[in-house]
Amino acid sequence: MSRMDERVDGAPFEKHRLEVEDYEVDFARRLKTSHANVVTQIVQHPNYCSFNVWLAGGDLTGVLSLLEEGEEYAKANGCLTMEVTGQRGWKRILAPHGFHEEAVVLHKEL
Repeated sequence: MSRMDERVDGAPFEKHRLEVEDYEVDFARRLKTSHANVVTQIVQHPNYCSFNVWLAGGDLTGVLSLLEEGEEYAKANGCLTMEVTGQRGWKRILAPHGFHEEAVVLHKEL
């Protein structure tokens, strides 16, 4: 079992699947070190597969290391893109690693 398939407590991570119209999403793959955690998902679009980093936290060096590990996992699973969902500060941190801003998320409190 790889680190991608374990929860923090070491138990196997149950795989969840969501199907929405023309694409599928595999949820809750977690990469972890003793000082960082990253929760990811593989998104199957109609014409390609992408690797989405949904949550990340902990020591920055550890997070960046896990993103590199995630990139290798994504390539091995046929993903053509890698996306990070997060606060604007990640743009500056991840730019040297090949990431660029592609979209803006608008938010409204109800």
